Amino acid sequence: MNTRSVRQEPAGRAVGASGRTVVTGCRTWSEIRARAGAFLSEHAADPFVLPVLVTPGPAHRRSIAQGFAASPGGPQVFAGVRTPTMGGLRTELEHALLGLDPDEDPWRTGALTLRIASLLRECADEPWLALVRRHLDGHPAPEEPPRPAPGRLVATAEGWAGILRGYLRHCPGML
Repeated sequence: MNTRSVRQEPAGRAVGASGRTVVTGCRTWSEIRARAGAFLSEHAADPFVLPVLVTPGPAHRRSIAQGFAASPGGPQVFAGVRTPTMGGLRTELEHALLGLDPDEDPWRTGALTLRIASLLRECADEPWLALVRRHLDGHPAPEEPPRPAPGRLVATAEGWAGILRGYLRHCPGML
């Protein structure tokens, strides 16, 4: 959105030249539901416009939808609205604009975790991985056999994947 074409309205909404509306500055759930309801009511007349309501998560989406549907004089139903989360919207935009397929992206959570876990298995006998191998084996003393540690490989891989995604997000030049 071009910031020069945005004017601030007293109700806390910014309306751009392209017709996009951003609701900001809500302090209570009732205020959020009221503003979202007003936004959706404005776009209900046009059957060819599918309004998008971005929410932080499924619980927020559910609360707004139920509040809108149950409002006095409301439609009693919440339909015809796309409600992605921020992460879902980002995935959709990456796929649509950049051509990134989320199933083939090696930096997605599942793919990165599985790749790190397979590397830990492949390199298990390397001397530089001895300390990590000891952790994965359940912390045995050098002369003891490994103790069962189910899930430790995947948990370790998930932790390292989280660290790498943090580097990718905050300082991609390091990678």
